[in-house]
Amino acid sequence: NENHATHRFELAWSLGTLSKILTCMSSSKEALPLVQEAIVMFKQLDKHDPVIFKANIAWCKAVLSDTLSELGLKEEALQAIKESVDMFRMLDEKRPKAFAKNLSRSLQCLSNKLLALGFKEDALLIINESVQNFENLSQKEPVAFNSDFAKALSDQSLLLSILGQSEESAQIMQKSVSINHTMTNNTDLSEYIKTLLV
Repeated sequence: NENHATHRFELAWSLGTLSKILTCMSSSKEALPLVQEAIVMFKQLDKHDPVIFKANIAWCKAVLSDTLSELGLKEEALQAIKESVDMFRMLDEKRPKAFAKNLSRSLQCLSNKLLALGFKEDALLIINESVQNFENLSQKEPVAFNSDFAKALSDQSLLLSILGQSEESAQIMQKSVSINHTMTNNTDLSEYIKTLLV
């Protein structure tokens, strides 16, 4: 029934969140089975509201990717974040206003995982897409997305530097610094903190 589904949703979400926290605390061995259980539960609930539950599965896949990465399982981590990106891309095509941010952040994670495995050019292509998405979002809602945009630019700058494109890397990093400087001077602190917690 509906109440049972709601309780299972809350449990799955809690498991995924706890897994993410444990991974951040370098307790990835404990985190791994929790996020795996969350994914199974969300898949079982998928028939109740496919869009909502697929979004949560995609989120859990990103958490799983970070957990696997912390355990040194880089190839498995890459596969998990690829699945997350694919799901968010599908959701973004249906409801771009709701999932553009999620897609852009998952692309950022994918770029990092590709770089970790030495796929520098592929990583640059992916971060370029993330940067473009965040730039579009920040133009519409600067308070909400300037922080993400600046971080994506920083990642893009790093990749360009690694690939020997120093001049372009410096220009992009200057842009990231400029955005951060603007936020520091003009953004109400409470509103800025809210964007970091989303």
